[in-house]
Amino acid sequence: MKHRTALLVLVLCGFATTTHATTWDLEGVVDQCDPLACDLAGITVGEPIAGYITADDAASGPGSTFGAADITDYGIQAQGVAVGPADSTLVSATLTTDGNGELESGTMALTGQIDGGIFGLIDLAVSIDVGKETWTIETDFLGLGVVASGPGNWFLEADGDGLAAIQDNCTEVANPAQRDTDIDGIGNFCDPDFDQNCSVDFLDVATIKQNFLLSGDLVTDLDGDGITSFPDVGIAKQFFLADPGPSGVPNICDGN
Repeated sequence: MKHRTALLVLVLCGFATTTHATTWDLEGVVDQCDPLACDLAGITVGEPIAGYITADDAASGPGSTFGAADITDYGIQAQGVAVGPADSTLVSATLTTDGNGELESGTMALTGQIDGGIFGLIDLAVSIDVGKETWTIETDFLGLGVVASGPGNWFLEADGDGLAAIQDNCTEVANPAQRDTDIDGIGNFCDPDFDQNCSVDFLDVATIKQNFLLSGDLVTDLDGDGITSFPDVGIAKQFFLADPGPSGVPNICDGN
């Protein structure tokens, strides 16, 4: 692992999404960071952090308490750097959900290492407190202690398709298949932008009209039923004069 993955040996990407599992998304920010650690990681104070936890439904339903053995996947990313179970170890977890299935309280602890170049391998300890809505990274390296921390809010993933926001190419529309015919990083279910100008307009209407009632894996087959038809027109109408997406994965409209 290169040193730019530095502080982000927090939590991240790894196992495939599991059937009969629940996913919670994390939205956070780097509120404090040791200057040396920030330089190694290539991140800055104020930078957003996103992540997720996926756990087995049988153990993590509404009003339950579950542990590390019930967590099937976890992750965090910042500035395009993502680190997961391959780079860290989930040491412990005791998490509680409320009556609506939202994460309510509890803590997680992780350990990992970073390749600090001339500094060698640096051991990190990561603590996440769901109830206090905080995360903290510590290390004994050079006696630094706390090297980064900040707030972090957890909530059930929004569209119910089981995919965390940072894995999902349509974060507000359920699309577990993640079908993306034009390979632009935005799933068909939320992408009636056929000319890829990052806006759904009259040119896109002309394209769907041209393909109407044609079969095949076309960009205009938004619902994936094998034909461009009235349901696809209905989806396109919802986006007319708006942007496609949003998508949580790298996509053609990033930065627009």
